[in-house]
Amino acid sequence: MPFERAARETLESSALASYAVRSASARRRYHERPDAYRTEFQRDRDRILHSTAFRRLQHKTQVFVVTEGDLYRTRLTHTLEVAQIARSIASALRLNGDLVEALALAHDLGHPPFGHAGEQELHVLMHEHGGFEHNLQSLRVVDELEVRYAMYPGLNLTWDVRQGIAMHATIYDAPKVPAEFAECSNASLEGQVVDVADMIGYSTHDLDDALHIGLADEHQLAARGIELWIEALHHADHVLARRDTAETQVELDLEEVRGEVPREPLPLDSWKRRDVRIREAIRWMIGRLVEDVIETSDAHIEGSRITSAGMVLRHPHRLVVMSELLTHQLQQLATYLREEVYYHPEKLVMEQKARRIIHGLFDAFAGEPRLLPRPVQERLDGTDRYRVVCDFVSGLTDRSALDLYNRLFETYEFGFGGGTTP
Repeated sequence: MPFERAARETLESSALASYAVRSASARRRYHERPDAYRTEFQRDRDRILHSTAFRRLQHKTQVFVVTEGDLYRTRLTHTLEVAQIARSIASALRLNGDLVEALALAHDLGHPPFGHAGEQELHVLMHEHGGFEHNLQSLRVVDELEVRYAMYPGLNLTWDVRQGIAMHATIYDAPKVPAEFAECSNASLEGQVVDVADMIGYSTHDLDDALHIGLADEHQLAARGIELWIEALHHADHVLARRDTAETQVELDLEEVRGEVPREPLPLDSWKRRDVRIREAIRWMIGRLVEDVIETSDAHIEGSRITSAGMVLRHPHRLVVMSELLTHQLQQLATYLREEVYYHPEKLVMEQKARRIIHGLFDAFAGEPRLLPRPVQERLDGTDRYRVVCDFVSGLTDRSALDLYNRLFETYEFGFGGGTTP
């Protein structure tokens, strides 16, 4: 017998904590018949996953410009990693994993090409027209810009998912909340889980990428006293030592019973050993942060005497948090990344190029809207021209933005770059 939606909702009522959001109580902007087998948040997750904006994340910059290499993370891989971290935390806290996954998959849909450099340039260009902020743009994407259904604009997501997108915040982002959600002091616990998972994800994975391409240095991290990294390296060295020599005869005996053979030691000066050491350190950091969030948040929730999802929205403080120690250690790491990686001269050079591309495209399309694709031009009748241009430019990927810029401004395509034409 199929596992129907009503049965899933019944399972939620018994398996989830009292303060978790129930899909049975979800509501949408436009009326729809319930799905026979999926809960409302499962439908939201699927709609986000199948959206055009989600697919574009694979070619949008996380930290390092996508066109400069294919070894590091994009917005898409970052989003998937955040979803995995968030589901782990949500499961331990008995929260709604489907809502958490939907929020995690949607949290970066509004990012423009070229990461924060693109966002900052668009905000400057839109200063007199309402500004630009990627969290609010994510809400705009799912509410208006996605064109997938005949009966309504956008994806028609539930109020809970839209509220979580609108109130998404980290140590770098604290956007103004739309009036629709102004009465809420906080996001749901599920939304708060995604916020924390996002911070864990970008801090550890940005460091991982930076170490592997040489913009960060493991010895400098230790010399700067980055406590989380020092502890992580200690763990990694301990694991490598165990690999090099079995710690006890008991361990050797267990390996013989399992039919396992101890691995060969990695040469002390090998690149492979360095890579394994970094991977082990990053893996330990993520695990340490996740466990701390679970334990600290569980204590905060219990101490708050929260008994329903509605009480969470009205509670004056966030309840999904890290301990003071781990918050301090993560701030240390964030400061290092900002000073040594995000402001690295090589990265700043690429960002200057990115800003020039965004600025050039915006000015070109705002000055001559007929250059816009025909479907985009149709929106000019009812929407401010600058907002339409901003929506279009922010929806581009790194590659399509670069290609458009070259087509608009590079003269070699017309034979002006040298040589003769027949």
